[in-house]
Amino acid sequence: DTGAVKFLRGEVCWHRNDAYYASGDWRAAYKTAGGGVIINQAIHTLDLIRYFAGAPVESVRATVSHHGDTAAEVEDTAEGVIRFENGARGLFYFTINNDCDEAIRLDIHCEKARIESRAGSCTITYTDGRTVKADGKDGPQFCGEKKCYGSSHTVQIYDFYHDEDGSRARW
Repeated sequence: DTGAVKFLRGEVCWHRNDAYYASGDWRAAYKTAGGGVIINQAIHTLDLIRYFAGAPVESVRATVSHHGDTAAEVEDTAEGVIRFENGARGLFYFTINNDCDEAIRLDIHCEKARIESRAGSCTITYTDGRTVKADGKDGPQFCGEKKCYGSSHTVQIYDFYHDEDGSRARW
């Protein structure tokens, strides 16, 4: 038991250049893409922050910007703070201005433990000193010949097929 969630942090630091935007006519404009880094690269991380908070969103203070050198119209950076009705606070930073695609970072601070997830592995460090590690390799696979992109997709697909009302977390 990790206790109540107090704080969450999600980071996506990836790289997208003009060649990426040119590879799909829809990618560079709000009219056709609907947005940039939030909707196209970081949406699953934002969903996980909301899911693990375990309560409805109370408020969001955030900015979205285009800081990079691409010709794209859509935002390439977003950062903000989410306050949840249960008192938890979430912090997020998403950018596609990094020099490479780094592992997604998701940290959850609870009353009795800290949970850190990086590149498909998860470490839970309890306040009493115990540590539990999981590498995600034993998780379910639903993609047949094609691998799911990222370990969180596998978990989300598992939850979708095994929990129709969305009330249970797998981890």
